[in-house]
Amino acid sequence: MASNHRLKVGIDFGTTFSGISWIHTKKPEEVNVIMKWPGTTSAFAKVPSELSYTSDGKVRKWGYQLKLSEERIAWFKLLLQPMGYTSASSSMVTGTQKLATTKKPVEIVADYLSCLRVHFLEVISTSLGKAFLDATPIDYTLTVPAIWTDAAKAQTLEAAEKAGLGTKDTIQLMSEPDAAAAWTLLRDINPNNLKVGDSFVVVDCGGGTVDLISYEVQKLDPFTVKECAKGTGGICGSVFLNEGFIELVKSRTGPWFPKKAATRNRMVKEWEEVLKREFSNSEEDDIFSCPIGGIPDDIEMGIEDGAFIITREEMLGIFDPIIDKIIPLVQEQIDMVEVQNERDLHISAVLLVGGFGESKYLKQRLEKELTEGKGTKCSSIEILQPTNGWSAVSRGAALGIRISSRKARRHYGVSCAAPFIHGVHPLKNLIHDTYTGQAMCNNYMEWYIKKYEQVSEDEPKSVPFYRAVPIDDSLKFVTQVTDCGDDGAPEYTNDLGGASK
Repeated sequence: MASNHRLKVGIDFGTTFSGISWIHTKKPEEVNVIMKWPGTTSAFAKVPSELSYTSDGKVRKWGYQLKLSEERIAWFKLLLQPMGYTSASSSMVTGTQKLATTKKPVEIVADYLSCLRVHFLEVISTSLGKAFLDATPIDYTLTVPAIWTDAAKAQTLEAAEKAGLGTKDTIQLMSEPDAAAAWTLLRDINPNNLKVGDSFVVVDCGGGTVDLISYEVQKLDPFTVKECAKGTGGICGSVFLNEGFIELVKSRTGPWFPKKAATRNRMVKEWEEVLKREFSNSEEDDIFSCPIGGIPDDIEMGIEDGAFIITREEMLGIFDPIIDKIIPLVQEQIDMVEVQNERDLHISAVLLVGGFGESKYLKQRLEKELTEGKGTKCSSIEILQPTNGWSAVSRGAALGIRISSRKARRHYGVSCAAPFIHGVHPLKNLIHDTYTGQAMCNNYMEWYIKKYEQVSEDEPKSVPFYRAVPIDDSLKFVTQVTDCGDDGAPEYTNDLGGASK
């Protein structure tokens, strides 16, 4: 099949919502977003990352098919990397696990991704015809948080393979900020206004994570960027606003807290779709109300006419603790760009994408915190909210972007033998070189790539490498590659801290 006749599909698998975009390679300028979903007649760029099971473990309903009165499994994406989320919010992960079936997290994710795949194929078959679908190869790109570990990425690939998206060798993983940058820099921001040397921080504020990465424009044709600071992030997505809201309701209602799923889900739906998205800390809005049927009016609990009343101060109490974690992450990216680059490089703009990235109050806080008392460098930085920020990740995953080089996240090297100098280091791993007669230490680290080093995406890095091995029948030997996440690269294996092999 000719390579110019393919579908490139980007899947933004999110904690709270997921989206799908696709491109036909014969019309690369047309990025199509799936807007129709089972269970609703309205058009949405994303579908809830939720599903329910039958008693025999098969998917019963998913996304918009789930009614307010029905229990559902949600936030299961977080379980692919539970340690990071447990430390940040054990109650959230525990709550998610209580809803889960006996299925493993990878199996739940696979079931949900399978629902996305089947629906996408149905949309293509309906709009373009089954014959077209049968004759067209499909390449899937699945996005993941930039801060996820290799283990979490491996679980994601396993789930994607189980869902029928391809094999682990054919499914592409793309970091969420990379995908967001691909769309915002190429499409949402007018490319005619960009110039070589412009640099940006992309802040992808999703449901579970906030991922950040910085890019510098290298070429305009073909459009090429390079990382000018390593990606960072935190466990401070919008689901923590949901947690704060639920805790506020519980603290006020106590034993009256809604026990019916329909009442709870209706309340959370109003919070997610209206109150959370529209909050701007405007002085004109001092009171916010959320329906909470089933509880009698009570002035002390703040329930009037069947609605739960929230003050502006209480809204700030929900938002500020989470935004207080995001602001230092953005400032850290800006600082890294200025410190890690030899040239005088400054950030032109901060791009807020993702559902939480559309928050008016988040933008206000960033504008205030990054400019007050920070000097002229930060005061000149624009905080932008691109038009299609909510669907930017899936759009960008389908579109792709040319990244010339990246900042290494870790050190990479091998242990080897090196001459031992008495008194330099208290090592016990000594061997005797029969050829030179010299004492050698057998656990010296030779680092080929250093953390934060600029590494080309196009050209392999060649390094001199040799080993002295005994002559035997096979003449084969194995050398383990070690990576280390510590900022300093230790000289000896004895000193390895955040290392893996």
